[in-house]
Amino acid sequence: MPQVVIRDKDFEEHVVEVPEGSDVTLLKVIQDQGIEIQSSCGGGGWCSTCAVEILEGTIGDSPEDAVSGMDGEDLATMEENGLDPTKMVLSCQCNLKNSCKVGMPYL
Repeated sequence: MPQVVIRDKDFEEHVVEVPEGSDVTLLKVIQDQGIEIQSSCGGGGWCSTCAVEILEGTIGDSPEDAVSGMDGEDLATMEENGLDPTKMVLSCQCNLKNSCKVGMPYL
C-alpha cells in the first residue's frame, strides 16, 4: 500500500496510506486529510497554485516512479509560473503510484 508523507506549511508531517491501484491525484490525497492547499482552478491544471515539491520519490511514467508525469500543457503552466518540473508537480494532475514524500508550498 503506497504511503504518502505530506509536509504541510507548518512543517508538520502527515502520513497517509493509499490503497494500491486507487488512481488518486495528490491533490485529492492532501484534501482528504483536511490539509489546506490552494487550487484556484478547481483541479484543472491551469493555475499552478496546488504545486507541491516531491521531496522523496520520482516523477515519471515508469511503474517504479512515485507520481505520474505531466503532459506538455501542464509543463508549460509550470514553466510560465517559474516552477521546476524536475522537483515539483501540479498535485491536481499527478496520480500517486508509489510511496513518496511531498512538501507543501510555503507562500
